[in-house]
Amino acid sequence: MPHTDMLIVLSEDEIVDLCTLSGPRTNFCTYPAIDPMYFIKYSITMGEARTQAYIHDRTTDVPGGPRVPKIHQAFKRDGRTYLVMEFVNAPTVAEFLATHPSKTEDVHAIIASALSWIPRLPLPQQPSLGPIGGGFAKHIFFGPDQEAPLKFVDVLALQRYANEP
Repeated sequence: MPHTDMLIVLSEDEIVDLCTLSGPRTNFCTYPAIDPMYFIKYSITMGEARTQAYIHDRTTDVPGGPRVPKIHQAFKRDGRTYLVMEFVNAPTVAEFLATHPSKTEDVHAIIASALSWIPRLPLPQQPSLGPIGGGFAKHIFFGPDQEAPLKFVDVLALQRYANEP
């Protein structure tokens, strides 16, 4: 996915260097460090990047739809995927609940509402059982590497695989 309308364009090398500075115990960084505009997530898949872009494009102007950050750039380098998205200046669920523990049920209801909204999205062109844009399905169900051993052509193929002895 090429970069799109980033106000501050960083080269792929600069993005990789920024993420390296974050250290080995994290999979994200922000840019710039003060008043960030971009959230950079890495060690994900291009399928995740394409899925987020697909959902973002279908939720921007929908009242009551979930807020999904816009993808500005996604690329692979040395087996790792880097995803540059808009920075959303808001606490994480854990941060919010740490200071508002009485709001737990409200937060869970908001999350459930957002998740129940996603299945109502129209299917992409040429849908498959895997990431948007193609590739192997990923899930813990498939074992230690969490990747399906083959591309499933339909739900019946997945069901046959799941029912194999």
